[in-house]
Amino acid sequence: MTHQLVMCLTCATEYDLVREDHGVVPLTSCPHCGGVSWTESQATEPALEWASRDVLTVDANDTLETARAAMIARRIQHLLVVENGVVIGVLAERDLLAALSPAADTPFATERDRATLRKRAHQAMSHSVIAVAAETTVGEAIRTLLANRIHCLPLLREDGSCEGVFTTTDALRWATRAAA
Repeated sequence: MTHQLVMCLTCATEYDLVREDHGVVPLTSCPHCGGVSWTESQATEPALEWASRDVLTVDANDTLETARAAMIARRIQHLLVVENGVVIGVLAERDLLAALSPAADTPFATERDRATLRKRAHQAMSHSVIAVAAETTVGEAIRTLLANRIHCLPLLREDGSCEGVFTTTDALRWATRAAA
């Protein structure tokens, strides 16, 4: 009989899995929520192998109009905000929605509505960046996403520059491959 610590991708619960055989533990169902669970030994690949390496950034003083256009063009939900090449914040789609007037692009927009497009990225971004080292494993990256209830995890070099971004989509791609 073997015991292995397993973590659920859905509810982030860790539990002990007891198995009769000594083979590789497949992805299993969480006893708490029914979500997909994995063992630490299954998630030892570098997160960078699954992360987006072509990271889109905006300068802290770029306008929200510029940031929104970049997000729409690339069909992404997060931008890293940088100053002198160092990540200082994350601008998420929901940050934009909260900062921009819903009427800003309409024919009925007032000057006040249009002014929201001229706000700067640093005014709407999340200032507390949760990031990990570029060498982080998939398991640790997923654990960090779940523990902090975030969807975008910058993978940083020692100098603070970004090597890649690991997202919940990357975690799902990894889990789908691991389940196959």
